Amino acid sequence: MTSTDKIIKDMKWINTVTPTGGALWCKVLEPDYKFDKQGRYETTLVLNPDVEESSLFIGKITNYLTEQADKIIATLPARKASEIKIVAPFSKEYDKEDNETGNLLLKSKSTASFKDEKIIIPIYDAKGNKLDNFKKAIGNGSSIRLYVSLKPYFLNNNIGLAIRLKKLQIIELREYVVEEDV
Repeated sequence: MTSTDKIIKDMKWINTVTPTGGALWCKVLEPDYKFDKQGRYETTLVLNPDVEESSLFIGKITNYLTEQADKIIATLPARKASEIKIVAPFSKEYDKEDNETGNLLLKSKSTASFKDEKIIIPIYDAKGNKLDNFKKAIGNGSSIRLYVSLKPYFLNNNIGLAIRLKKLQIIELREYVVEEDV
């Protein structure tokens, strides 16, 4: 095992809670099997970096990735280290006209099963009470917070963060309603 492999193997999943942000394409009630035979839950959190809590969180996660990337890069030969690309955990949000909104997106996902055991994403209300039989579709623009696990990855000269969705809290629900054709 190389020193790079050992560094990566020894890196642990860390847990964190996001600030409140907007829900975007929140798929947590039923797994999506379209691209993953195990099924996958996912959601994107929209964060406004002008909000202090969001700005602090963005800085904390970005600094964590930089620290972990530096540890990995330090184990690589100079030529290989110069080819490394750090994949930002946040992407920019664009509106329908393809203009930047100024918001940042944090995408998280989780498999729907592990070793033949079904995984369910627990959902909580604004007061922190678990909603065991929650069946309403969480629409875009709902206010949510996420409990996620983070772990650095090193793949194809890219260093980034795997972001695993563990729990979801609904602060304000905007239920997604399917419009029927008339």
